[in-house]
Amino acid sequence: MRAVPGQQQGIPSDDESKLGDYAWYSNNSGLKTQPVGQKKPDPWDLYDMHGNVWEWVQGRWHANYEGAPSDGNAWDGDSTYHVVRGGSWNDNAMDCRSAYRGRYGPDDRSPNVGFRLLRKL
Repeated sequence: MRAVPGQQQGIPSDDESKLGDYAWYSNNSGLKTQPVGQKKPDPWDLYDMHGNVWEWVQGRWHANYEGAPSDGNAWDGDSTYHVVRGGSWNDNAMDCRSAYRGRYGPDDRSPNVGFRLLRKL
């Protein structure tokens, strides 16, 4: 999903007190994964885009953004690591955002990493 200039992105507020309306994170999750769709959706009617579980994304890990595609496409490469985004149930509020990223390898396992299946309509 690309940012569109002039349109609101992600959770409709930077106010941490409102994050609990949209995301499961360390302050409200009971330190465990929660059922999907229990919080408010984002402006695109997508649920759980921040918090609950890290989202394993298509892009490969790069140490910085030098040479990254500027058209919104996934960034492929030779790294065996994939990028994970969005924070999880055991992260602080400041980590529950799409810009916050980590890396996971194909053999890594964790109770706080997941992925999202998409279907073209």
